[in-house]
Amino acid sequence: NVTVRHIEFIHDPKDNMAGKVIPKDPSSMMAIFRVQRARNFTIDSSTLYGSGVHIIAVNGDVSDIYITNNRIVYPRLAPTTATDTLLFDNVALSIYANGGRVAGNTFSAPIAARARTAIESHAQPIVITDNRIEGFRTGITLVST
Repeated sequence: NVTVRHIEFIHDPKDNMAGKVIPKDPSSMMAIFRVQRARNFTIDSSTLYGSGVHIIAVNGDVSDIYITNNRIVYPRLAPTTATDTLLFDNVALSIYANGGRVAGNTFSAPIAARARTAIESHAQPIVITDNRIEGFRTGITLVST
């Protein structure tokens, strides 16, 4: 059992302010939380600013994940040149788990950031309720497992 509560995490390295993701370069993926092999994991009442593919990535033998009452911000800047990273398959919260709850969170991104998806869930059962999503191309993607 792990609970993370009342933290502010700003994940936008100075050498990657645009959140540039380089295909096949795992060091550019940048996740604030990568949760694997966990039971009863909670992130609550925190503020997370992320610039990579996932702000929170939950996968690999995980059950009972609770993401509640957080502010999750994807501040990635818009591309400035033709060689900058354009739209890519980023997901602020990616969940592959057995059971959980995503409730009371605010997901936000500036439209210019071209953020793809706020929540993607491959979890069953899962409750997704009372969340606010601003600026993402897709709010919630549910995938049957």
